[in-house]
Amino acid sequence: MCKLSGRAERRGGGPERLVFGPIVALVERGAEDETEIWRVCAGHTALTRLRGNPEILAPLSFVRFEPYVLPKRSLTADTTEQVGTRLLRATHEFARRSEQGVPRLRRAKLSTKLTAAYHRPSHSGECIVLSLILATLFFIGIHLGIAGTQMRDRVIAISGENGYRAGFAIATLIGLGWLVAAYNRAPYLVTWGMLEWWKPIAIILMLPAALLVVIGLTTPNPTAVAQEGRVGQPAQGIVRVTRHPFLTGVGLWALVHLIGNGDLASFFFFATWTIVALAGTVSIDAKRRRLLGAAAWEPFAGQTSIVPFAAIAAGRNRFNPREIGLWRWAIAVLAYLLMLGGHAPILGVSPFPV
Repeated sequence: MCKLSGRAERRGGGPERLVFGPIVALVERGAEDETEIWRVCAGHTALTRLRGNPEILAPLSFVRFEPYVLPKRSLTADTTEQVGTRLLRATHEFARRSEQGVPRLRRAKLSTKLTAAYHRPSHSGECIVLSLILATLFFIGIHLGIAGTQMRDRVIAISGENGYRAGFAIATLIGLGWLVAAYNRAPYLVTWGMLEWWKPIAIILMLPAALLVVIGLTTPNPTAVAQEGRVGQPAQGIVRVTRHPFLTGVGLWALVHLIGNGDLASFFFFATWTIVALAGTVSIDAKRRRLLGAAAWEPFAGQTSIVPFAAIAAGRNRFNPREIGLWRWAIAVLAYLLMLGGHAPILGVSPFPV
């Protein structure tokens, strides 16, 4: 907390106001626990809000880290220590540009609370964000601008089917590596912040996402790569639920993480996967209809759906979980549990709410 004091002054018969002098070295100490410490580094910037009026903001500059990491105590003034949690205290000072913005308040105590800390986007950080945006456009472009359009047909007419697949695979690997590398190097710039209340919902939604991805990868499907010849066969297993199980699962995974991760880099990264996966279902349908012809495609499309369970709810199909096979269910659930348990040690972020 930071408290400012001043002197009362009345001018021109107006109301009495509390006037502050120059603010040079007033400091604020903020404490970060283990869920937020990864955002803070020496030299970072921060914002402080006026308690009672969060619309008033002032930038803070990092001064130093306090030498001791302290146990976390209850916020109810109880002296009981939470032995499993430690706090790193950082001292900040008001940035010079904020001195003129500190308001003159009438008979008010000015106290502020540290509400956001983030890395200062340096010139190199701005370049990395630009690189992430370009990687996003490249990855979306090759999947939606080429793979599902007539441009693909023209490329195949020139280079052949195998030449196109080899070139597209190389472009995909380049785009994927570029996207992941730029995301990992991007500075942390807060948008809406990490949502703790969303984590229980995310844990629930990730189970159907894992089922769709794993079962979809292991199930024969006319919409999968090089399996369009199966279009004349009746839909079975997970294809009864949706004819694009893998892409639907990837889209659900990406959307869950897009909502839960409130920073700029995560927005671009997970929005890319959401767009490619969900728009890719429509793109693949158009490609299959164009290449196979309406007479071959429409019967299969009529008994299935893009939206999970839509065809079943409409009475065009029925769900038979036994067709999926017990081994696919088991692998999918095991993958979900491993992902849940390995999220914190591998990625450094716990999926469980604090």
